[in-house]
Amino acid sequence: MTLLQIQQSNEFDEKQKKDILEDIGWITSVYWRIYHYHKKISRNYEMQILENLLRIGYEFNNLSLEDLLYDVISNIISIGESFLEKKKDSHPSELIDIILKATYLCILNDSEEITEKFLKRIKDRFWENYCAKFQEHKDLLFEELEKIDPEQLRLNPPHLVFEDQLLSEFEKEKISKYSQKLKDELET
Repeated sequence: MTLLQIQQSNEFDEKQKKDILEDIGWITSVYWRIYHYHKKISRNYEMQILENLLRIGYEFNNLSLEDLLYDVISNIISIGESFLEKKKDSHPSELIDIILKATYLCILNDSEEITEKFLKRIKDRFWENYCAKFQEHKDLLFEELEKIDPEQLRLNPPHLVFEDQLLSEFEKEKISKYSQKLKDELET
């Protein structure tokens, strides 16, 4: 987050700030490159990559850096696509767990523009391939979203993973509404 703090300071002109933002965008794309080009990645490493991207996306959202936020969302989807293509013995819940991270950032951001980009991006390759491979689990994304209980998370801190902290900030109604929108859009 230091680069973001530097970028937000008044010590740099607009060109320097733009260059710093481009560097930050490149850094976040490194997560996808690491994931995409390695033959094997341990589950712990994978979880850490996604946790880091979720936290970075959260910060981008707080700073209203929507282009960078969408870059993080897109990188998470790319990880899901790579996972779907590479891991022949994967369980559908592993894939949905990845895509959920991108979904959380969309819910957090709550803008139509980010949601539309997310839907277009996920429909392009991931969703069709996922449903073809796991037809009997095509509702898993929506089911997992509906299981989230922000109130319960608020009542049971401390949160050992950032994901739980983030989800505790949401409202159940907002999650359900987003889940239904996804379902309507992805099943058409």
